[in-house]
Amino acid sequence: MDYYKIVNLVREPFSNSPEPDFFYQSPTHLRCLQRLELAVRLRRGLNVVLGQVGTGKTTLCRHLLLKFAEQDGGADSVETHLLMDPGFNTALEFLTTVALSFGIMGKKRQRSHALELQPPSSASPCAPAHESLSEGAAATPGKRPRRLAGDAELTDWRLKEAIKGYLFKRGVDEQKIVVLIIDEGQKLPDFCLEILREFLNYETNNHKLLQIIVFGQPEFRIVLDRMKNVADRVNFLYVLQPLDFRETREMIRYRLAKASEQQRTPQLFSGLGMLAVYLHTRGYPRQIVTLCHQALLALIIQNRARAGWFLVRSCAGRLAPADKPRLTSFRWAAGLSAVAVSAALIIDLYPRTMPMGSSETAPAAGQEQPQETKRPPQEAAAVHQKPDLLGKLSLKNGRTVWWMLTDCYGQYDGNILRAVAKVNPQLKNLNRVPAGAIVNLPALEAETNPLAAGKVWVQIASSADLEAAYEFYRTHKPAASSLWFLPHWNPRQGVVFSILLREGFADHDSARRGIAKLPPVLAAQAVAVSSMAPDTVFYTR
Repeated sequence: MDYYKIVNLVREPFSNSPEPDFFYQSPTHLRCLQRLELAVRLRRGLNVVLGQVGTGKTTLCRHLLLKFAEQDGGADSVETHLLMDPGFNTALEFLTTVALSFGIMGKKRQRSHALELQPPSSASPCAPAHESLSEGAAATPGKRPRRLAGDAELTDWRLKEAIKGYLFKRGVDEQKIVVLIIDEGQKLPDFCLEILREFLNYETNNHKLLQIIVFGQPEFRIVLDRMKNVADRVNFLYVLQPLDFRETREMIRYRLAKASEQQRTPQLFSGLGMLAVYLHTRGYPRQIVTLCHQALLALIIQNRARAGWFLVRSCAGRLAPADKPRLTSFRWAAGLSAVAVSAALIIDLYPRTMPMGSSETAPAAGQEQPQETKRPPQEAAAVHQKPDLLGKLSLKNGRTVWWMLTDCYGQYDGNILRAVAKVNPQLKNLNRVPAGAIVNLPALEAETNPLAAGKVWVQIASSADLEAAYEFYRTHKPAASSLWFLPHWNPRQGVVFSILLREGFADHDSARRGIAKLPPVLAAQAVAVSSMAPDTVFYTR
């Protein structure tokens, strides 16, 4: 049944297929897409995109394929090849599938028994070819062929040589950019990664002949950490995060607008209905699509004009267990608890807010500026030593260690992961840390100051208590997605955990205007900061 026609839509807005046309370019997805395209154009070699299940990796992959396919032909055009199921059993299977995707024809020569390189004449330079290595054998990208004529004569070496010849022909003679995209990269065996490393050795003096993009789940990072020779070849590694509330709301509106011929977006979800979607799905795009689809069906069945809080909550309760997030009960009390926690954290953080440098406060109209509490002379003279640990955080239900590390360190790498594992011997597997576990965070200094010089920054709060500061940050991030968690240290204050707006302002007037746009609970104590002490050490990249 075309249910969408009942609500005056011309297309299904919440299909569970990765339709590129419905791809909502959130800031994190758009940033990733732009960096991937730039890396491919510059022919930088290996790029990796990681994300939890349902963060939009496959949709991003399809959108990238479509984007390259739309480019004009000729020199520097992009030729893409997709492998969707890389769980190979042998190196020969992997090499055979890659060769099939490249359209290399394998024929037995009567004298030399060598592979004859014949790119298919009918293949578009912007689309993958799927010819077989032997006459009469067909293959699908990402699927391992069951049998090839003349398999007994195929060897790893001969296939590598054929692939190398193909890449030189395409990349040097024809000036094409050949891209191999691998989805579900966490399934790649070690021998496949070793082969990919060898492919990256096929290069000219100026660039790599094969561009490789791997989309995988976070556990793929552990594989990279184990295989240093492959990890060293990674040009760009990006971790996709779930959407915040604002992005969730915009994604729902975007899909409804794309499915409608009207000039204005159909108002099929109330504000509280969208909030209910976000709270249940935690911003995972796949779960958002699933829940919104069920909500629209319920809206039609119940003959309602708009899906509100209770309708969405009812639909969420009927989802299959695999679609339900790992959260506590879905109740109104959760929202009230969040408000109470926010108030408690503000009370706890506000007296300890410390200026980071020369600053101007920007209180609400009619409100007095908070006065800085002066310290006793002996406290002001205290010297704090550099810490080995930033502190300890308990892992809350529904969160992961990866989110925690991203919040605290920014774009972390294998060295940070090893340091975290070293100070947490009680955690055997960082991918499977139960709720309630205590995670030690090592004090790993950033090489550069993350605060750009000449900018004015808005500090929302700061505290010496890691747990309180982090909970404040996580509580308010859904409502203010630009919040930035910034641990830092200096000899006078010790370790301080500041919460800032991520984007700096040109001057104090612009910063005050930015503060005025914040939710009142955040704007009440926001401070415009122009600098930090020169001996400050940062721990966020």
